[in-house]
Amino acid sequence: MIEVAPGIVWDPDDYRIERDGQETFLSACPARIFAELVQHPNQVLSESRLLAVGWPNQVRGREDLYRQIYMLRTLVEVDHHHPCWLITRRNLGYEFHRPRPSS
Repeated sequence: MIEVAPGIVWDPDDYRIERDGQETFLSACPARIFAELVQHPNQVLSESRLLAVGWPNQVRGREDLYRQIYMLRTLVEVDHHHPCWLITRRNLGYEFHRPRPSS
């Protein structure tokens, strides 16, 4: 299990997210998207990259990605309408915001 943000733990081996003690097992598609985002914290990943990761060898649309991001936000955000971890970067893509450690 990996702490990806305060109160949020990710287990990439069994596709499990735990926030404040509440655990949820993800299906493969959202798990791949979430893993890609948390493996590249504080970097904006394009929609096309996340679509390719979420649905390898399939053609999917932006709406499919939007639904997965929305679902992930309901799991990791305190208020999914005002996200602080899964950030939309308009016209660029999405970012998993991880606070930088204090020096």
